[in-house]
Amino acid sequence: MELPVAVQQALGETAAGVSLRDAGQASRKELLRMVLLSDEQGNLQVICRRDDLIDLEQLNKQLGRDLRLMKRREQLRVRERAGLKALPALPSLTGWPTVVDDRVDDLPAVALELGEQNLAMVMPAEDFRALTT
Repeated sequence: MELPVAVQQALGETAAGVSLRDAGQASRKELLRMVLLSDEQGNLQVICRRDDLIDLEQLNKQLGRDLRLMKRREQLRVRERAGLKALPALPSLTGWPTVVDDRVDDLPAVALELGEQNLAMVMPAEDFRALTT
């Protein structure tokens, strides 16, 4: 199975270190998700472990913003622009400012789900960090 073109472009040179697995085989604690937020100042994406909750009140306090979950209609437009049915946790897919949860930095490897294909891209955490800086 091949990676979608938008995902290959977002990975850039890091694509060489990515392995594809059935999403069910990926470690649950390494699976990441990307949450799309917005306010009057613009859009922001947060990357965290899939099962973690985002403390939106604390995030807003830290950033001095009033972020809310992006409306479904707007999220659909973002996915359509990328040509994907689901957005893996790759910051460069949107090009928006990104906040990465500190707990992601503690992982030895990360897994990014490709929803429509039931696959997960697994890569070393240091390769992922290079994509988020």
